[in-house]
Amino acid sequence: MKILQIIDQLGLGGAERVCVNLTNLLHSNNYKVKICVLDNIGPLFKFIEKDIEVNILDRKKNKITRYLKLVKFLKLAKESDIIHVHGRNTYDYVSRLLLVHGIKKQLIFHDHSSDYTNVPEFLFNNELQPKYYIGVAEEQLSWLSSLEIKGCCPYLLPNMVVKETVMSKSIKKGAVLIGNIKPNKNQIFAIQLVAKLNTTLTIFGGIQDADYYQLLIQEIDNLNIKDKVYFVHDEVNVQPRLNEFEFGLHTSKAECGPLATVEFLAQSLPFVGFETGEVFRLIKNELPSFYVSTFDVDKWVDQVELVSSNEVDLVNVYKKHFSPTVYLDKCLVIYNNIIL
Repeated sequence: MKILQIIDQLGLGGAERVCVNLTNLLHSNNYKVKICVLDNIGPLFKFIEKDIEVNILDRKKNKITRYLKLVKFLKLAKESDIIHVHGRNTYDYVSRLLLVHGIKKQLIFHDHSSDYTNVPEFLFNNELQPKYYIGVAEEQLSWLSSLEIKGCCPYLLPNMVVKETVMSKSIKKGAVLIGNIKPNKNQIFAIQLVAKLNTTLTIFGGIQDADYYQLLIQEIDNLNIKDKVYFVHDEVNVQPRLNEFEFGLHTSKAECGPLATVEFLAQSLPFVGFETGEVFRLIKNELPSFYVSTFDVDKWVDQVELVSSNEVDLVNVYKKHFSPTVYLDKCLVIYNNIIL
C-alpha cells in the first residue's frame, strides 16, 4: 500500500500536527508513506522522521522550479494507492490540479474545520466531489449528512497526539492555555478567569488576529494583571512543558477536536474546558467535572477547584481514546475499505 499525505503548509495548527503525526506513525509501522506540502511554510517540517520522503510543491517559486516539482507530484499521485488530503483549501487545490491533468484518483478529504456555514463548493461539484470524507468529530458527519451529498462515504477519525516522555516537576505554577490567538479561541475569558482565581496564566499560541491580541493586552491592563499573564508565541512543541503547570484551560467557543485537551490528558494534567468538540463527546461521562456548559466565570472557578483534587487516571483515559495505536487501527480500517 503506497500512501501519500498532502497538506498546504506545516504551521502551528492542529491539522498540521495530525498530518505529521500520522505520517510518522505509518512510517514507524512499516507502511510506504510520503508527504507532500504545497508551500514551504511552517516549523513542523523538523518533526517529520528523517527517512520519510518530503515533497514541497513551492507554488511561489519560479516557473521552471514549479513545473519540475509539479511533474514529480503528479507522478507521485499516479503511483499512490491512497491519497489522503488534509484541509478544505488543500483538497480544493489538489482535486482541481489532478482534474486538469487528467489524473483520475479517488481522494480522501480529511476535514479539520468546524465551519459549517461556509460550505466548500467542491462538495457539490461532480468532478471534484470527494468519494471519501474523514471527519474528526461526530458533528461534522451530521453536517455532511444534512447536505445530502450522494456518493460520499463518511468516516469518523477522532484526533490523537503522541505522548511524550517528560520528567515530572515538583513545583507547578498556575494555568496553561494552548491555542493560536484569535477570537474563536476566547483567550479573553481565560484572562478574566485567572484574575478571579488570583493565579498565573501562560498562553501558548501564535498571533493570528493582531486586533484581538491588542484587545487581550488591553484587558490584562484593565484587570491590572500584567505580572500574571504570559504569552509564548514561538513554542513549536508545548507538550514537554505541560509539567510546569497546575491545570489547563480550554476556552474555545467551538472546536472539532481539540488537540490541546488530548495533550493535557497525555501528560496527566487536569483541565477545565468548554463543552465543545469530539474529545468532550468521548470523555464527558468519564470526566464530567472537567467541562462547563457556559462561560460563567464563577462556575469555572468552582470547576477549577474540583479538578484540582482529581483522582482519575488521565493517562488511561488518553490511552483508551486517543493513543497512536487506537488511531492507526481506525485509520487502516478506512484505508483497507478504500483499496479493497
